[in-house]
Amino acid sequence: MSPFGRKDDSQQTRRSAEERERARLEREERRRQRTGEMPAVQATPPEPPPAPEPVPAEPEREPEHVAPATATAVEEPLGVRRVGGSPNMSAAGALGPRAIPPKPHKPARRRRRPFVRVIPVILVLAVAAFAYAVFQPFKGGGHGTVSVDIPQGASAKQIGTILEHKGVIDSSFFFGIRARLSGKRSELRSGHITLRKDMSYGSAIDALTTAPAIPKTVKLTIPEGRSRQEIVPLVKQLDLSGSYMAATNRRPPKDLGAPRSARTLEGYLFPATYQLKPGAPVSALVKQQLAAYRDAFGKVDLRYAKRKNLTRYDVLIIASMVEREAQLARDRPLIAAVIYNRLHRHMPLGIDATLRYALYNWTRPL
Repeated sequence: MSPFGRKDDSQQTRRSAEERERARLEREERRRQRTGEMPAVQATPPEPPPAPEPVPAEPEREPEHVAPATATAVEEPLGVRRVGGSPNMSAAGALGPRAIPPKPHKPARRRRRPFVRVIPVILVLAVAAFAYAVFQPFKGGGHGTVSVDIPQGASAKQIGTILEHKGVIDSSFFFGIRARLSGKRSELRSGHITLRKDMSYGSAIDALTTAPAIPKTVKLTIPEGRSRQEIVPLVKQLDLSGSYMAATNRRPPKDLGAPRSARTLEGYLFPATYQLKPGAPVSALVKQQLAAYRDAFGKVDLRYAKRKNLTRYDVLIIASMVEREAQLARDRPLIAAVIYNRLHRHMPLGIDATLRYALYNWTRPL
């Protein structure tokens, strides 16, 4: 049992008076033996009357974390070592850590994790990279030229795919975003458009939403039945470069059906109205005339001419004479019938147009 007489909280009875007296006598005997004192002669004490049976008392509950003001006045047995401090030490120190009131609890200071500080930096860098990819601040208008055909009604995504495939832009995805941000998705035009390679998204959108400038052109109308010499003064009135006679003084292409004897393009220079750029070469006009001839002559029904054993070149000459002689459109069938009948009868044609062509006389009387 502890010298401090610590009570058990659950159940413990008090010592009887006899037990306390016996313990006191034993302590005094040990003290006299240690100091060498003689025991005092004492009469044998009469036997104490029988002690009444102790009435069990209700155990007292000690308050938690509250130390008594003074230590319990129970002497400790001899030979028992005191734990730290003098005999007069306070009961709070003797009763151990249980009697010391706990320190107030301070909430632990939460430390911010390092990656939490990095998240805002990552977000800022991501937004900056996205903006750089969409707006391309250091990319210009591209280089070189590339022709692009954009279908009618194509969406911004489809147009971006076509431009990316042609090397005009880097990404169709960012092109669609840039077009959405600019508010010009519905203004992207279709058709045959000339752009540049490696253009920025903004430059490509501007090129696709800006109407092309109408180039300045000059107009030239060549009447039907005119020879090359009669066309030369008309060409000189325009700002074209080169000589029309020199450009037409060559053999016709093989696909025109001209005989080997044909040395010039006479008869193949289709009369029509042409538009040319100022200062364009005369060869550009000749190229357009030959293309118009192929288109018009390809629609002619030659079955009647084949029954008459007439070649394509014969039909071309007859058509030239009819155009030269006819003053009105309704006269053409009549003139053509006269020519066919005279050829069938092997008669001279007697047409002024042939004489003027042979004599190069288009204005003076015959």
